[in-house]
Amino acid sequence: MAIDSASFKRPWARSSFATALADVRRSVVLVMEVGGEVRAYGVAWNIGEEGEIATLAVDVTERGRGLGCALVQALIHQLWEGGARHVFLEVRPSNMGAVRLYERLNFTEVGRRPNYYFDGESAIIMKLQLDD
Repeated sequence: MAIDSASFKRPWARSSFATALADVRRSVVLVMEVGGEVRAYGVAWNIGEEGEIATLAVDVTERGRGLGCALVQALIHQLWEGGARHVFLEVRPSNMGAVRLYERLNFTEVGRRPNYYFDGESAIIMKLQLDD
């Protein structure tokens, strides 16, 4: 919760994390630790052949060290294991670090959601096609 609050203007509610943790059939919840402390987390959902990365964040003290990339790759692997054959996510256009990361991992822009975020910023919809 602390990483989420430090990373987003509108962090997830505690109940949203609780729901994700309770839904063991569809949810993928991963954390990454450094020195025994949680420094990154990600939440994704697996619904049939479609996976969605719902949220992820890396502690500000650990950014730029590859945790985000490793976390996204781990989420993708878990979604694949759960049957997903493509993965979607939304990201702010202003979050260029995240956009570049997703592009390096072969996500491509497939659309935009106007006024998606509470402050009126649109979302880029990105998709990764998983090969057999």
